[in-house]
Amino acid sequence: MKLMMSLKPPLDLSVSEFAEAHRVLSVEDSPEPGKFKCWPFQVEMMDVFNEPDTRMALYMTSAQVSKTTLLFNMLMYMVCARAGGITFMLPSEVIARDYSKARFSPMLRDCKQLAEKIPPGKTNGNTILYKQWSTGFLRFVGSGNADKLCSFPTPWLVIDELDRCEVVARNSAGIVEGNSLLLLFERMKRFAPRTFTLMTSTPSIKDTSQIYEYWLKSDQRLPYVSCPYCEYEQFLSWDNFSWEGKGDKHCTLSQHEMMESFHFVCKGCSKKIRDKDFEEFPPSTRWVLQNKEGEFPGFHINAFYTNSWQENFKKYLDAGQNQAKMMVWWNTTLGLPYSFEALATPDWQDLQDREKFYKRGSVPKQVVILLAGCDVQHDRVEISVAGVIKNQFFVIDHHVIPGNTHNADDEVWENLDDLIHQATWEKPDGTKLKIHKMAIDSRHNTNAVGRFARSRKKVIPVTGTGIWTDKVLPAKKFEIKINGRIMRIGKHRYPLGVNLIKMDLYGRLNLATEDGLPSEYISFPSGLSDEYYKQVCGEVCELTEDSEGRAKYKWIKKYPDVEGLDCLVYILGLHTILNLHKWSDERWRLVNELRLKEAEKGTSFF
Repeated sequence: MKLMMSLKPPLDLSVSEFAEAHRVLSVEDSPEPGKFKCWPFQVEMMDVFNEPDTRMALYMTSAQVSKTTLLFNMLMYMVCARAGGITFMLPSEVIARDYSKARFSPMLRDCKQLAEKIPPGKTNGNTILYKQWSTGFLRFVGSGNADKLCSFPTPWLVIDELDRCEVVARNSAGIVEGNSLLLLFERMKRFAPRTFTLMTSTPSIKDTSQIYEYWLKSDQRLPYVSCPYCEYEQFLSWDNFSWEGKGDKHCTLSQHEMMESFHFVCKGCSKKIRDKDFEEFPPSTRWVLQNKEGEFPGFHINAFYTNSWQENFKKYLDAGQNQAKMMVWWNTTLGLPYSFEALATPDWQDLQDREKFYKRGSVPKQVVILLAGCDVQHDRVEISVAGVIKNQFFVIDHHVIPGNTHNADDEVWENLDDLIHQATWEKPDGTKLKIHKMAIDSRHNTNAVGRFARSRKKVIPVTGTGIWTDKVLPAKKFEIKINGRIMRIGKHRYPLGVNLIKMDLYGRLNLATEDGLPSEYISFPSGLSDEYYKQVCGEVCELTEDSEGRAKYKWIKKYPDVEGLDCLVYILGLHTILNLHKWSDERWRLVNELRLKEAEKGTSFF
């Protein structure tokens, strides 16, 4: 039967049948390479393309549900079974290139049906971002470039990671032309009614998520599973999961004990269901519409359908009270947008009035490494120094060094160099620590900062970005301008997702200390000024509107100077850049032992 099905013309097959007959998962793109086999819940998600009069569909999902695999199955079907151009939009042109090389090219190599359609290499003008064949073409585009978005209208549109895409597109002159999606939709009208759009994404923030906005307009299909005891059908909603100690702030159970008790409560019979109670995993599902008035099909599924429940719950427990981690868990495990309702700017007076157990300039005994964050202003640099042990931070000191930072030869840079390489801070046992690494803001006076960082291994240039999805983005080559020429300084600088880091920082500062210091607590010494605390608490996150009238969250100053806040943001970003959050307890112990041995020799560790 399978052999006969594979011999049918593509138009006689649904997308799921076509994928099972012709799709081969590449070794570069799948943990289980080989012939594609549909999970039960995937069939309807793909076959929606074959539903009469369907012009749009969306997947709002968690991670690890093979969303991109389904997207590529749909893309392959469009190439092989439909005529016309296809636009594949991704967050940026860089990501588009990577997708084409790392994901589409292996599929083109391994899927015979696709390879026969699209000529290999640069035959007939094919490039990384543009593929063409006798009945159509495929172009990969970034979301922010209006020129490329609008240059070749197509009837078929595929969008991956919509919430990472630029909301507003600009042309080559830098002029805003409007919303990226609306620009594409407008140019698709000429092909109506022969059009189809597939939007996919893991959602981000509730009030600003594009995929969630379109999800609300869809028919909102949820995957229902049958209870193994009473056969009642229901969605695996997070609200119906439970465990011992749930909602108890003073729970003393260990993580292992809570994980052992983790279960789902059936709405029909109230019995406890565990993932092992399903005969097959993922369980068989039936998609059920929640919004019969929806304009188009929309699918939502979470990681509890495809991943170990224990693994998902462990990530939840590990996130704890850290809002940045909880946002990631909410987005990538539940596949839901995160709400900032619980986020609040801490009160500076409360921070200052907290009990202090060490003095400014001294290092608590548990600290192993010193990190620094430097904010550059036109007439000064400000530097915060913090001790680190695992995910805990201990602010040690805050320095202000005056000078003309635009001039790379000014004394301010020499004084900063002395602080980084010569200054030491003492622990109670008499051992001394130097700064291990320092993150320096390179957005202001970029040339001078680049020249300073160029020959100093301890200095890592950073620059802030407005994204909400990552704390740290891949490093980019650092370029400066000297005598009118662009030059690389031999270093990279890291874009920091300062929005998410500020959220993490304020979440840490709001942690309660009733039962000792939380694992991600930030401590302050005695002796810091009122001004410092006012700066640290100097911004508030508010919901505003962009130029297109769309809601977005934005950090707004409520105090004139926020250098203290910025320095702590750079330190938390540096902690992620150095992967210190991934160090095991054993590694921290070994590093501390090495520091003690160096101290015995009369040298300072790091």
